[in-house]
Amino acid sequence: MSPRDSGVGDTEGAAEYLQGSESTLYALRRAGDGPRYAKRGQLVRYSIADLDAWMRQNMENSDEDE
Repeated sequence: MSPRDSGVGDTEGAAEYLQGSESTLYALRRAGDGPRYAKRGQLVRYSIADLDAWMRQNMENSDEDE
């Protein structure tokens, strides 16, 4: 099942959805700058709604920089 089907995805699925890399998401998590996620032990999950919200927020912030 793809992340879009379930509404929730792991780091690999989230990176694919965002058209980015897993290493970028990891770095963003470490810096506290990435999309919201849930973690249980080693398992990290992202919701599609949170990924979409994070993308919208970053698009709005990039407009302010210009």
